[in-house]
Amino acid sequence: MKKTFLILSLILFSCTQLIAGNGDDRFKINNLKINNTHSEIGASYLQHGRVVFASTRPSARPTYREWKKSNLPFYDMFISNIIDTVQLDEPQLLAWDINHEYNEGPATFSADGEFMVFTSTTYDSEGVKRLKLVSSVINSKGWGAPVELPFNNVSYSVGHPTLSYDGRTMYFASDMPGGFGGVDLYKVSRTIEGVWGYPENLGANINTKDNDMFPFVHNSGLLFFASNGRGGLGGLDIFVANLSAGSSSVEALPAPINSAGDDFSFILAENQKTGFFSSNREGGQGDDDLYSFTNNEEFQSSIILKGIVTDAQGMPLIGTTVLLKDEAGNIVATSVCDADCPFNFNVEPGKNYTIEASKEGYFTIIEAVSVTENDKVIERNIKLPKAVKMALIGRVTDKGTGNPIPNAKVTIFDNSTKKKEVYTTDSNGSFRHLMNDKKLGENAVIDVKLEADKYLSVTRTYRRTLDREGDYDLSLESNLKMDKIQTGITRLEDLVDVNPIYYDLASAEIRPDAAKELDKIVSVMNINPTMEIELGSHTDSRGGDLENQNLSHLRAENAAEYIKMRISNPERIYGKGYGETKPLNKCKNGVKCSEEEYQKNRRTEFKIIKM
Repeated sequence: MKKTFLILSLILFSCTQLIAGNGDDRFKINNLKINNTHSEIGASYLQHGRVVFASTRPSARPTYREWKKSNLPFYDMFISNIIDTVQLDEPQLLAWDINHEYNEGPATFSADGEFMVFTSTTYDSEGVKRLKLVSSVINSKGWGAPVELPFNNVSYSVGHPTLSYDGRTMYFASDMPGGFGGVDLYKVSRTIEGVWGYPENLGANINTKDNDMFPFVHNSGLLFFASNGRGGLGGLDIFVANLSAGSSSVEALPAPINSAGDDFSFILAENQKTGFFSSNREGGQGDDDLYSFTNNEEFQSSIILKGIVTDAQGMPLIGTTVLLKDEAGNIVATSVCDADCPFNFNVEPGKNYTIEASKEGYFTIIEAVSVTENDKVIERNIKLPKAVKMALIGRVTDKGTGNPIPNAKVTIFDNSTKKKEVYTTDSNGSFRHLMNDKKLGENAVIDVKLEADKYLSVTRTYRRTLDREGDYDLSLESNLKMDKIQTGITRLEDLVDVNPIYYDLASAEIRPDAAKELDKIVSVMNINPTMEIELGSHTDSRGGDLENQNLSHLRAENAAEYIKMRISNPERIYGKGYGETKPLNKCKNGVKCSEEEYQKNRRTEFKIIKM
């Protein structure tokens, strides 16, 4: 590793218990048959059971290349097939057009194997070498032309990349200013369009005052890396941290993974049973060698919550945003789908989460997820129904004339979503409410409240099965006509279906049948919070004038009090007794009338005084 360390690094370049068991029992290592006197480092997985690594071994190039300052050969990237889970077959040069004049490797690949980021080198005019990161996309002819990443810099090095499972985050090593030591570990995000963000230092929990490098992030959320700043068995040792738990604890892997030599470039298969790493330990074939290992215990890592997002027909919905939220509604992680539209989150046992998947033109789906101690992988595949265009429309008119009522306030309340929208009618008395959150086949229950100046406010409840796309006209299916009020003249019972209120003989007590009618008035006054009403009670002409006056007044006061107890701003209604002074017919004192004629005068009226 001395030469490698010089070339790749020293040129200035919480979690639960992660390690369990005795190292000798847990790990079995193998020195690979492909090793020779040259250096082999930085293995990475490529789909279909292949491994790519960097090596100084001779290739089929016509010339042998080496760095003149140290006479050390340059690194190229090679590819091998995994055989018998612990060996590699004869390596082949990865690609002529990728391996250039100087060092190339290590590399990292997307899950579909079509995108690669790898380390390369350049030299300035004074011969100072810097590491840089470049990317390449595979095409029908092979790997495309390398593209430098935007955060490369001639003043410092960036290298040793590893991509997260979803390809949206990359971890790498750099000696850029502002770090904690010689070489620190960083992460950087990448959008679905391939735009890179700004690098973020992983912080003091991971980085030391010395060198931290060669990161590898497992799909379980574990970060493996090499460091010479944490003690250990040798120069560089391999450590592991749980990214999802805030990296509050970092632990060294036991022997025989770590040794008295330099141990680095650790990678772990998805099932955690096998992997590879590099070491210059005693007993190797020469310089840095590649080693494979078997692992008989899983690393205790975070629980994986994963799935895919599709449309109703099962096709991946590329571009869908998937949010992971905690119990307080805070966004814990974000994934933007590409390719097969997978999402993959690290979650913690004993906690509750919600997944929110959204894409323009589709309904947003929110699912609750509870994580238990026994969970290892939680799968939640989500189907997003395509949004259909549906709307409630209506035209508010005057009940008497049929004319439209402009500037009327229309409040729409959806009883299923508890959402409220407020509209104002146009000059034609019309309004339109988009039902973007409704699905075909859904039963809609919607309250529609109408309010307009000098009109009685009303609320209608609209019930409908949404069985088609398009507009649903409330004017055809519900009454959107409003009653105009002439204050001081209009009686409320002329507008509202209120039955006569009766009393027992010589009694002012509110009977149950009367209470039902008064409740109708309560409802109207609560819908119209500025309405003021005079409640007037009348008697027939039988009995003494004073007696009738007192009885009607008491009945009016009791009825008004009943309403006051049930409305806002109770001073809006008051009772007044008129006795027998305002008959509606000939039945006055001294005039004999039928019982039906007497009944017509024995009444309670609700006169609208103010709106």
